[in-house]
Amino acid sequence: MPSVAHRGLQVRKWRLGVVVYRFDGHTHAHPGLDVLVVQSAELVASLLLLRYCGIGWREAGFQLPAEPIRWLPNIASVVFLNLALAGIMHLFHTPDTLGTFSPVEKLVLLCAYVPLAEEVFVRGWFQAALLRRAGETRAVFAVLGSSTFFAAVHVFVGGGSIGTGVTVAGAFLMGLIAGRLRQRSQSLLPAVAMHVVYNLTGLFLATPLYSLLANILRR
Repeated sequence: MPSVAHRGLQVRKWRLGVVVYRFDGHTHAHPGLDVLVVQSAELVASLLLLRYCGIGWREAGFQLPAEPIRWLPNIASVVFLNLALAGIMHLFHTPDTLGTFSPVEKLVLLCAYVPLAEEVFVRGWFQAALLRRAGETRAVFAVLGSSTFFAAVHVFVGGGSIGTGVTVAGAFLMGLIAGRLRQRSQSLLPAVAMHVVYNLTGLFLATPLYSLLANILRR
């Protein structure tokens, strides 16, 4: 007979498994609800952290850009980056971790709400807090720090070792573009816009494009 301590350990493991199951959007039929809950919590946490750190709305980037943005080259860079990384993932047939999301969930949640919530947290609070530490003359460290943090969060996205590596690399490089724009413009709007374009490219452009190329090559 197993001991009481052993049975207690098994129960704790079972409970942990239930928690992981409930918060893993790829294991049940309503991943969009999990994303909505997690991102809403992240957004609320961002606002609380801004208040706790004494970071005002303007300092956090809640304002229009302070200088003109070169939209076309930045958008082109983000689109090219995503297509290049998506090509690597298609080449190695990495699993689609977002296949359980409906088109509406992909558009509304992953291409609109998620970019807003993540940018407020990473570039709004985190980068602003790092900039206070580093100072304006060393703003590059704030940009690098926020990009590294953003990439680290995407380690948990899944998709196998190659898929995870590509996702993390993409998050870091896209984070550099978004962080630089946020720093130069003193606004979150360009960063949110780049994030939206990045997600739209990956979810609605890359797959049809590479499917078309595959059909052409098979002829």
